[in-house]
Amino acid sequence: MIHPIISHQRAFYLYLSAWTIFAVAQAAFLYLYAGLSLYASVIDATIYNSVMVLLGFSLWYPVEYNQKKETFIKILLHSFITGIALIAIWAGISHIISGAILANNEVYLVFTKRIFSQRIMVGSFLILILMSLYNIFIFYRDLEDQKIREKTLKNQIKEAELKALKAQLNPHFLFNSLNSIGSLTISDPDGARIMINQLSDFLRYSLQKNNDQYISLKEELQNIDRYLQIEKVRFSDRLICETETDPDSLNLKLPAMILQPLYENAIKHGLYESIEPVTIRTYCQVNKGDLEISIINNFDPQSVSTRGEGVGIENTANILKNIYNHPQLLLTRRENSHFEVSLTIPQI
Repeated sequence: MIHPIISHQRAFYLYLSAWTIFAVAQAAFLYLYAGLSLYASVIDATIYNSVMVLLGFSLWYPVEYNQKKETFIKILLHSFITGIALIAIWAGISHIISGAILANNEVYLVFTKRIFSQRIMVGSFLILILMSLYNIFIFYRDLEDQKIREKTLKNQIKEAELKALKAQLNPHFLFNSLNSIGSLTISDPDGARIMINQLSDFLRYSLQKNNDQYISLKEELQNIDRYLQIEKVRFSDRLICETETDPDSLNLKLPAMILQPLYENAIKHGLYESIEPVTIRTYCQVNKGDLEISIINNFDPQSVSTRGEGVGIENTANILKNIYNHPQLLLTRRENSHFEVSLTIPQI
């Protein structure tokens, strides 16, 4: 249990300063208004406040322990008993010490008996203030701990979701590539060998970047080129790729492997369902400090599947939402015979 006063130097000096000011004020009151001598006033204020300082330090531990009680009644009862015990200890010890030092001061002895009930009231008020301050500290400490736990849990959930989403994408691409290689081993053995080498380079890159959440756009585009070269072995001249990139955008960061499923989706809904050539155009630019990427492909409106936009786009949108906590970072648009996917990648 970390003590909020002892463990923090600034709080420790503030605590002692507050009690010193209170002791000086009490001594001045006893000397100016109660008729005690200066010596008796200083001794009384010093002893009663010094004992309260020490008890104030120790009060933290029963207050902290009190938070483990199950019901409000138990907490209230424990606080009441603790307060009564500390007031009794404070009044008893202070009275004994001051009485021993000022045993020959009849004026002081009579005065202490006369104001005993007032001392108990003041002591109760001071104990109540200390208890309240400790409880406020515990409340805000627990609140901060809860926020940290919630943030940690959200990060763990987000990380698990990202891994699950990416796990859906990579096997999907691998399955398609292996099917293509299987077909090429019969029709084009040399093409199958080239595709195996390119697939090996692509998967090696994927494994190397698996633990890197962010990479530069330049690296991501290089990886996309590997992917497209794999697909060109199968589709040959039917797949046309064009890229326009703002040089200022090449060093901006984005999540690793975030674009590959979008190109996979473009090929799937463009080339798989049409015998006509498909052009995939990529535009990358910087807009207000953020990276904007547009991927546009043409398709045959008469033969295109009505199954939707595919798991690749949906998973990519979910990944972006989880990472950047924004739901509108991926937008799609279908117009005539063209389909466009637009991404905005905040730079964090």
